[in-house]
Amino acid sequence: MKVRAPCQILHLDLALDYQFPIRGNRYPSCYQLFWWNHIPLGQLFTQTLDEKHWVVQVAAAIRPAILEYDQSSIHSNKILAAWEKGDYPAFVQGMTELFSGFAQGGPGASEVSVVICTRNQSAALEGCLEALQHQQDPPLEILVVDNAPVDDSTRQLVTKFPGVIYCLEPRAGLDIARNTGVRKSRGRIIAYTDDDTRPHPDWTRALAGAFARKRIMGVTGLVLAARLDTEAQLIFETNWSFNRGFLPMVYDRHYFNAYRDSAVPVWEIGAGANMALRREIFHIVGYFDERLDVGAAGCSGDSEYWYRILAEGYEIDYEPRAVVFHDHRREMQDLRRQIFRYMRGFTTALFIQNEKYHHRGNLHHLYRHLPLHYLRMLALGVRHRFNGRYSTIWQEIGGCLSGIRYYREHRQKAPITEMHPG
Repeated sequence: MKVRAPCQILHLDLALDYQFPIRGNRYPSCYQLFWWNHIPLGQLFTQTLDEKHWVVQVAAAIRPAILEYDQSSIHSNKILAAWEKGDYPAFVQGMTELFSGFAQGGPGASEVSVVICTRNQSAALEGCLEALQHQQDPPLEILVVDNAPVDDSTRQLVTKFPGVIYCLEPRAGLDIARNTGVRKSRGRIIAYTDDDTRPHPDWTRALAGAFARKRIMGVTGLVLAARLDTEAQLIFETNWSFNRGFLPMVYDRHYFNAYRDSAVPVWEIGAGANMALRREIFHIVGYFDERLDVGAAGCSGDSEYWYRILAEGYEIDYEPRAVVFHDHRREMQDLRRQIFRYMRGFTTALFIQNEKYHHRGNLHHLYRHLPLHYLRMLALGVRHRFNGRYSTIWQEIGGCLSGIRYYREHRQKAPITEMHPG
């Protein structure tokens, strides 16, 4: 099914009401997100809405999450059967029983330092800070790292939010700013989000709760699109999405070893716009590599860091209950620039991972998998006249080639490997 823009986003809390959604005629397609209170359960893209088929589609969308949370399989069958029969009272009763007393373990958000790295985006940052004021479990502190600003707008904005800490980092680079955030923060857990996100009120609680086991050194969360008004936003969400699904996942040494010889897909673990790390991991594997991400190679500072965590035998959890809403790029030219930077950073990260660990899968992916992949993509692009998914192919290929050049120019630059007092 081809989804077209503008696409209406509907958030449906099944705990509050069962109501067949009716959308306005001006939307050619619809993106529905299903919740039970604060817990995201599934999603559904549709072009036409028919109530009978919609009920079946919703059941299919939420089934994996319900089965995941119903470890004993006591409630799931009757819950889904009640939904499909239209017995809403029985559905609510079953869901209430399933999620009653459902709570996260681990430390509370009072041990969390939230770090937002920003550069000349005070308008977007204001919305992020507003959202953080409404956390159900407030963090220990919120730090804004102002990265090589051209004016004083971010500093002035931060003064409007009592208790928010302003940190100036004059050197440009997202990973430089992330490292500054670690040095300036006090929490045992450092949670990162971007200035163009809106964290859900349960965000800090869910992130902190995921650190229940000592070997968990990192947690990522669910990133949902805030709006899908333009073709660029829809292309990004359907092909480059930060959304990693609605099921909790554990990434450990077994996952790492299974892929090590063919390239560990750490880029699938989550997004830097929604991640948290134990402070102690910076003493073990070092800081973010400042050759990567925005202001340097362009991307992948987060995924390269996850690679190090897994390579050292520690774990990362994906926690879908930790939700942020993200504003994707609206214009195609901005999307194309973004994808170019993504692939330049991605390619550079493969070299850096090989540099640090000499795992052959990184270069195998770079020199064997990627060329074959883009040969197939070019053939499909011709068939589809380089529209939709195929509208960024040339930027992707250009980014890969640029990443090779970038790494060769920066391979001698010593990565940050040690903690230093702030």
